[in-house]
Amino acid sequence: MSIRLKYLLLALLFLSGYSYAQKPIVTGHIDGLVADTINFSYPPPPSEFKGYFMQDKVPVKDGTFTWSLNEIPEPHQLFIKFPNGEIYELYLENSAIHMEGNINAIADLKVTGSQIHDDHVKYKQLVSDLVQERIAIIKNAKNSSGQEKAEAKVKLTDLENQEAERAKVFINENPKSYYSMMVLGRIHKTIDGNEYKSLYDLLDPNLVQSSSIGKSLTEHLGLLQNGETGKPKTAEIGDQILDFTINDLENKPVKISDFRGQYVLIDFWASWCAPCRADNPNVLRAYHQFKDKGFTVVGVSLDLDLESWKKAVKDDKLPWTQLSDLKGFGNEVAKYYGIQSIPTTFLIDPEGKIIAKNLRGQALFEKLAEILD
Repeated sequence: MSIRLKYLLLALLFLSGYSYAQKPIVTGHIDGLVADTINFSYPPPPSEFKGYFMQDKVPVKDGTFTWSLNEIPEPHQLFIKFPNGEIYELYLENSAIHMEGNINAIADLKVTGSQIHDDHVKYKQLVSDLVQERIAIIKNAKNSSGQEKAEAKVKLTDLENQEAERAKVFINENPKSYYSMMVLGRIHKTIDGNEYKSLYDLLDPNLVQSSSIGKSLTEHLGLLQNGETGKPKTAEIGDQILDFTINDLENKPVKISDFRGQYVLIDFWASWCAPCRADNPNVLRAYHQFKDKGFTVVGVSLDLDLESWKKAVKDDKLPWTQLSDLKGFGNEVAKYYGIQSIPTTFLIDPEGKIIAKNLRGQALFEKLAEILD
């Protein structure tokens, strides 16, 4: 066997069955697509966690388009926005990917050439009814009474548990899939430590060791407690917030207990996080509306790059205290509370107790109005 062939076989073995080309190439033909361009947006490589979503305008001729990207170190998302406003979520890997379909049925596009995207579609189909039910519950609870909202929270918790059960089945049936790592990250707060470890042990060790999400899962495994349940540390309503100290933008240490006497929204975010950036204007409106009534915000950035963090604060015009140790998800507070996704928020009262979590959109205004107006 030649040395070149030997290394090729080793590389294929390392990637556990994924057929990677030199770089991702996306081609497509969409019947009824008459626009001159469509918009592609995608994050920088997951292992870097810095910068904004990249934006490309891709030329279209007679419904046909071609787009390529430099080789990516691991799979990640691509969002394609069509002229009718619909957005298609595609999962990229270093391969030739082709899309076919009709502009009036974007959700039913046929995609070939990406194993991780196939797995993504498979998982979506597995939990689609739960997703639709969750959307309906949230929509109905928007303008409902306090009692109805409480009932909605119970229903949503039940849906989370149902999804976790289906996710376990998916991981058991697809242990070698990169997407299974993403699924485990999605449900890690819903299952106990013993279940987490058993599912983690099913995953392909090569993928776990060579990917940023795999390393994050491994880190989370190290955070599990050794008690009876083995559950990770979580921030529960009524808990006293950890009295952490992190440096601000001027590299000066700030303690969260310095804000005692105020209601504080602790906002875990990052410059590279599109949902975080999208919610910043909403948090800014809440800040201005309630800042004279004993409310403030403390941002905890999970950035790795100082300049990207500073630029995002400036661009989004965020006036409140900003903290970061520039360790990404290795941030000590994020690790302590097992935070694996952002945005994540904790609302604490003047004594430092957590009174609400993950308030976004109108829910943040309603909670602040309830306690401050």
